[in-house]
Amino acid sequence: MRNAGHDTTAISLRNVLFFLLKYPRHMAKLREELDEALDKDEIVASYGKAKHIPYLRACIDESLRMMPPVIFGLPRRTPLEGAPVLDGFVAGNTSVSTSAYVVHHQESIFEDHDTYKPERWLGEKGKSLQPFFVPFSTGARGCIGRNISYLEQTVLIASLVHRYEFALPSPDWDPAVRETANLSPGPMPLKIWRRRVV
Repeated sequence: MRNAGHDTTAISLRNVLFFLLKYPRHMAKLREELDEALDKDEIVASYGKAKHIPYLRACIDESLRMMPPVIFGLPRRTPLEGAPVLDGFVAGNTSVSTSAYVVHHQESIFEDHDTYKPERWLGEKGKSLQPFFVPFSTGARGCIGRNISYLEQTVLIASLVHRYEFALPSPDWDPAVRETANLSPGPMPLKIWRRRVV
């Protein structure tokens, strides 16, 4: 499977870092929580600690919502007898799919859908949005690598954001996004230096 694992997780990691750099107040809030949870000189964040930081997961989920790595709809077949969909009906043995990007940018579901707002995933409101959050698809045929992708993103983002400072080429820099099999944003030039954790 060419879409499995490494490409999509790498795209996800790059995207969450981009959004955190683009919106410094979210970076500051995440760093505050990371600095509380992690040791000052912790080089690689412990998953046991990082997985309990709600704002970290919210930042990852909001990035996956804004730019899901896989934007094409993963196809399913309707049962032979057909299936009701919303107010309509789809004939049997028909290939159907839904694009995660399209779902995630429905204003009726995600208010201010073009705004990076990790806070939308916190508390009861965040729970109410979960049925509409489909970056890994859903159901019996959803991505089997979902948990390992979250583990990798959680550890790497926590480690990098806690330990290093970053700068984009300019505050208004935006990547050229290429729509291929994956939503691949391409290279992200960065300046990186060691962060002083107080």
